[in-house]
Amino acid sequence: MNMLIRTINLFACVVLLTQCQKVELPASDEGAPVFTLQATIDGAPIDIVAGDSGYVMDPSFRVDTTGVPVYTGTFRELECAAGCLPFISVSIRGSAPGSAQPDTDLQIGAYPFLEPAGSTTEISYRIRFSGEHDTSVEDSPVAYSWDFGDGTSSSQQSPEHEYPDDTPRRVALETINAAGCTSSVEKVVAFQPLTVPCEVDFTIQLPQGASPAQAVFNGPFNNYQTWFWPGGDSSMLTNYPIFQLLPQEIREICLTAVNTEGCQAQTCQSVFMGNAFELGYCATDFTYQALVDTTFTPAPAQFGTVWIEYGDETGRIFSSALGVQDTVSGNFFRIFSREPFEPSENGQPTEKLEVSFQCRLYDSDGQFRGILSGTGAIAVALP
Repeated sequence: MNMLIRTINLFACVVLLTQCQKVELPASDEGAPVFTLQATIDGAPIDIVAGDSGYVMDPSFRVDTTGVPVYTGTFRELECAAGCLPFISVSIRGSAPGSAQPDTDLQIGAYPFLEPAGSTTEISYRIRFSGEHDTSVEDSPVAYSWDFGDGTSSSQQSPEHEYPDDTPRRVALETINAAGCTSSVEKVVAFQPLTVPCEVDFTIQLPQGASPAQAVFNGPFNNYQTWFWPGGDSSMLTNYPIFQLLPQEIREICLTAVNTEGCQAQTCQSVFMGNAFELGYCATDFTYQALVDTTFTPAPAQFGTVWIEYGDETGRIFSSALGVQDTVSGNFFRIFSREPFEPSENGQPTEKLEVSFQCRLYDSDGQFRGILSGTGAIAVALP
């Protein structure tokens, strides 16, 4: 009997311990990506994960020029202004002008594509220039003189200039500092990356011991088919000696080069005899950033529609709204689910949308680019 009682007590303890034992839950998916897109363009895969591979999901909200709310979610490269990874943007136009009604504007179901009829697209081509002046002496103030290659000019150090199209332009910058030293640079700027840059540069090396000062060509030399130092010297020497200067003399040294694509560029620097018979110099250069901005104004009375934009690595932008969609062949857009999500970095409320689509993409001239299809999760901002 005692043995039976002890057995029962032991069994009761085991049961009690089992009931009190901590249950291990499976690991949470808290760190899993929320916004992803698996897409193809003409069959080539595009897999985007926000927070990975440099991409972020950028939700936004605006009211267009006709007073219709527009909800947009964009997969784009983080902190990139030029030469960026491709982006994909989805915009959903509200069901009517006036105040935003997310419950009505963002319903689960199929959406028609925004048609090009009556819509307008304006593309602006801008370049942000940054002028640079280098000298061995006090250079303040420096006067800047730009020639933008289209008959216009500027005296700012770092101007921004708009061009009517994306044709490459030959741009020149000349500077003169407080010491009266003048230098200049002339090169070709382009909105699409040039196969071979159309620019040339050299460095002034001051005298070293018994060696005279000299101008030293900055390569890579295989970018050029020929170059010329002052006097039309076409010997293609990489160094150009600068012999003794007279007091108060300012000597300009120009290097002109023709690259392997046949494009000519030039840079001119000056040397002069300063105080205590020390050689001084000044040089000019500039950098630039090309920007292409597309402003699309949709046709009126097309409510509850959607359009999709795709920007490639070269900065060209294509849109579903720049041509007709063929729904017979399977072009479609659908929202499968929607749910509230955390506020954006701007503090706007957002919603997460599960979407799927297929559309035809066109350029600004209405030329067919290809078929874009995809499925995934995006975020749009609310007002």
